[in-house]
Amino acid sequence: MQEIRTQIDIHGRVLIPAIIRKKMNLKPGDTLTLRATEEEIKMVSMKSVIREAQELIKKYKKPEGSLVDSFIKMRRQESQLEESRNHQTKDL
Repeated sequence: MQEIRTQIDIHGRVLIPAIIRKKMNLKPGDTLTLRATEEEIKMVSMKSVIREAQELIKKYKKPEGSLVDSFIKMRRQESQLEESRNHQTKDL
């Protein structure tokens, strides 16, 4: 792990040194996520945040198909059931 000192300016901004920006392929306008504890701030690239989210979701993915397709199928079934109930109450 590389360690470089930097300072906070009067506006609360922190300069990320060029060597780190190049190493992480950070460009002006890129988004970073800050994770803070009582004594530590960690800057994480959006690419890393997305990768973490994908890994988290991967645990729940069923091998037989897409989570999106499964969700759409489930919502259609719920919609049909709701329509059926609405028709039954109208007939009463």
